[in-house]
Amino acid sequence: MKKYFKTEENKRIWEIDFLRSIAIILMISFHIIYDINEYLGFNVSYDRGFWFYIGKTSAVLFITISGICTGLAKNNFKRGLKILAMAMLITIATFIFDRRQYVRFGILHLLGISIILSPFFLRLKRSTLLIISVISLSIGYKLNKITINNALMVPFGVIYNGFITIDYYPIFPYIGVFAFGVYVYKKLYFNNKSLFSYEINLKFINFLSRHSLKIYLVHQPIILIIITLIKQCI
Repeated sequence: MKKYFKTEENKRIWEIDFLRSIAIILMISFHIIYDINEYLGFNVSYDRGFWFYIGKTSAVLFITISGICTGLAKNNFKRGLKILAMAMLITIATFIFDRRQYVRFGILHLLGISIILSPFFLRLKRSTLLIISVISLSIGYKLNKITINNALMVPFGVIYNGFITIDYYPIFPYIGVFAFGVYVYKKLYFNNKSLFSYEINLKFINFLSRHSLKIYLVHQPIILIIITLIKQCI
């Protein structure tokens, strides 16, 4: 078991596992819809409406939980570097697969950088974290309306003309979501205990949460392999 989910009784904080597993299920569902649209030609909208919000809910849960877990974890700098390295591998792999819309700055890039910066966030007061969250969301809203002629500002939320990508979670506004997660830790989980007097212990839920990074890395290739087999049979 990873230390950053344990309570004083040496048990994982079950509600964090539960929420992370929900995020994984939503993520896989959204990516299935995305892939059957892009590669099987099914007309199911994912850029607005129900499936759009499924994808965003998944991402917001992941980012918020990551913020919470920085307070429960040890060696956040090492964890952040590991996630950032995985993000760069995704950039390389998606560039090889589709140079038109490869991942320049996806959710793992955001999480890697945010976790590396987490010691700074953990030193802040709760009120300051909330202010940072609001400011980051406001900056992201403003930057979302701007386009420029180069890719230098893509990590910060400013895109260029013709920008297309399959995964984009820039620093603004989403580092504000991460800061809110740190706020939740300092407000509710500072004593490393579950908020509930009871425990829900489901092996499937625990498995999804413990292996969330691995699942994130392998689920898309698996979906694409299945889609390729389906296309050959059609």
